[in-house]
Parts: sequence; structure tokens; C-alpha cells
Amino acid sequence: MRVFNYKTFFIIIILLALLVASYFYYIHENQKQEILFFDVGQGDAIFVNLAGNNEILIDGGPDNSVLYKLGRFMPLYDRSLELMILTHHHEDHLFGLIEVLKRYRVKKILMYCESAKENLTDVLTEFFDLIAKEKAQILCAEDLTKLDLNSALLIMIYPKKNCAVCAADPGGNNSSLVFRLDIDQGEKILLTGDIEEKAEKEILATNAPGILKSDILKVPHHGSETSLIEEFLAEVSPEKAVISVGQDNKFGHPSLRTIKRLERMGVEILRTDEMGDIIIKE
Repeated sequence: MRVFNYKTFFIIIILLALLVASYFYYIHENQKQEILFFDVGQGDAIFVNLAGNNEILIDGGPDNSVLYKLGRFMPLYDRSLELMILTHHHEDHLFGLIEVLKRYRVKKILMYCESAKENLTDVLTEFFDLIAKEKAQILCAEDLTKLDLNSALLIMIYPKKNCAVCAADPGGNNSSLVFRLDIDQGEKILLTGDIEEKAEKEILATNAPGILKSDILKVPHHGSETSLIEEFLAEVSPEKAVISVGQDNKFGHPSLRTIKRLERMGVEILRTDEMGDIIIKE
């Protein structure tokens, strides 16, 4: 006569329960959408986690601290990024991307190609060497109007082909990519790199009214006094503004003028130097 083994039965039930729980956790994690403005000191690094493990990294900050951030917010088994975006060539945006390329599989990279040809520094040369080794696809911002990201739409705003303002500042602040990220059933986020007044005026003059309107603004150039003119801010008309900035930085960012301008419009201000990593869940 066979004796029923309750211990074995209990273990099987526990394993099945864990399997079911893991499945639903995986489904939940695969569907969540969030935007993370990493605290990387005086620099920018923004991680966008879209449904279906569609992950995007916008800039990489001034050092390799972005690796620690990605390790915290990406699953251990996930070592790939769907898209990497370099807004411009300054090292407080570029350097961390080099470290990421050494350790992660990157499928596509979006950048301003015209500017890259004119301003090939040693750091940028290393960046391109790693891209070639990775065999990542390069997307030129000046050739794009929109980019479908499945659960989001990226709308390119600036720069356009033969950008005169960019030509006067190759690889610099006014060559920064500006684009709107429209999350499906979520918010619109305007990413601005380090653009300054000249680029802001160019954007206002060469784009249709309404294209800048967004729920969240990544404040350009860490809140510098040289950025965020009133006309530009009025066109964006955000509910929230994120300032990526280092504590007690030598540049005095963000400027009091920028803070007061945002406050007058009733915009909620979120700062990485005060809050650390800023997470916006969709």
C-alpha cells in the first residue's frame, strides 16, 4: 500500500505558488513605465523604462556612477538597452555613456551627427570606437521627425539640418538635442540637454505652436542663468520641472532667476541635489 507523502505534496504546492507569483511579478514589471532622473552630481543621466522592458538611457553623467544606478533599477539578467541618446558632447553628459557601452549591449544610438563630424575630441573618438565594436545602429537626429518606441513616441524638435546656431557652437550647449517623449497613456516630457537662449529662440522661431507643450520639463543646462527664457517656458507650460544638478557646484546652478521664473508660473520644482534620484511613475 502506497503511503501519501504530505511533505512532497506540500513542497510541490509551494513551488507552484512561487512559479505563479514569479510569472505575475514578471508581467507586472514588464508593464510598468517610469522615468528616472539619476542623481549623478553635476551632469545629466536619465533612464526611461517603458513597457516590455524597452529601456532608454539619455546621457550618462560625468563619471561611471551611472553604472551603479542602472544596476539598481535594471534586473540582474537584463544587460541591454534599446536606445541610448547623447544630447551633446560635453563630458558631464558623455563620459558615463562610454562606461555603459563597455558593459551593456546597446542596440541604437541617437545623436546629432553633423556636430559629431565637426568636433571629434579624444573622448568622442573613444565613444565612436565603442559604437563600432558594439555594432550599434546610429540614428541621426537631424534626419528624424519622429521615432516610434512602441509604448512611447519620441518627437524630434531640434536641431534641424544645417542648423546655423549649432554651427556656431559645434558639440556645445546649443547643439543639444531637444525632443518630446510622449508616453502612451502617460505624460509628455520635454528633454532639453543644455540649450541656452540662442537655441531656445531658434526653436520658438522654427517650430509650430504647441509642439513644446509638456507635462514635465527637464530644465536646460542645470538651471543656468543663460537658459530658460520666459517665452520658452511659457510655450512648454509644464506642471513639473526637473533640475539635474550637483550639490554646491562651482557654477552656482541652478540660478535664482531660473528658480523664481518657475515659481512665478506655479511649476513644481524637483532637484536632484535636494532629492537624489527623481522617479516619475506612469
